[in-house]
Amino acid sequence: MKFLTIQTMPVDKVTQITEAGNKLWSNPPKGIKLIASYGILSQQPFPNTPPNTIVGIAISECEKEEAMLEASIPQIVAGATLQRFPIVEMTPGKGAELGKKLGG
Repeated sequence: MKFLTIQTMPVDKVTQITEAGNKLWSNPPKGIKLIASYGILSQQPFPNTPPNTIVGIAISECEKEEAMLEASIPQIVAGATLQRFPIVEMTPGKGAELGKKLGG
């Protein structure tokens, strides 16, 4: 299953968090794969984002719950806040068709 992860990092913890992330993704736990990672270049991309917070977004694919936990702990311990959302990949132009199929 694919997941969208929103990661927030206080500026004073960026070095520790990025080091933990680099170590993690250079040798990820079995059962999880990082597909894409993005940095948001905005002062406050979401309501109530504290000042001096860096926000990143990633898309990952995970086969096992344990792998997601193993991929989360090092960054959380380093000071990041993670929010993960399951996502469904849809073919462009097929949204209405999927809606009819799922909605009846």
